Amino acid sequence: MSVVLIWIAACWGALALGVLLALLWRVQHLTPSEKIHQAAFTGSTDGLCELLEAHPELVNARDEDGWSPLARAVFWGHVAVAEILLAHGADGDATPARRLGSSTLG
Repeated sequence: MSVVLIWIAACWGALALGVLLALLWRVQHLTPSEKIHQAAFTGSTDGLCELLEAHPELVNARDEDGWSPLARAVFWGHVAVAEILLAHGADGDATPARRLGSSTLG
């Protein structure tokens, strides 16, 4: 997707289309860390194991709000994602930077 297409759409009065194209471009160009946090937020397990095998250091990576992928998955109730993260060595005692409880798992 080209930035030029976004610019053309915005210039021709299709601002909404330009914004949509920009969002689609952004989703397709996430960093591995952003992909892991997105999976934890949405509950998507598609490609998560492969991503963790390619980037094992990201299993406990904090996002810009200080949340680990496991904390985010547990907060949103995504059990399958949490199980995958734990199987890949996620720290079950990690808490978000903004403490909500005693630990991620309870």
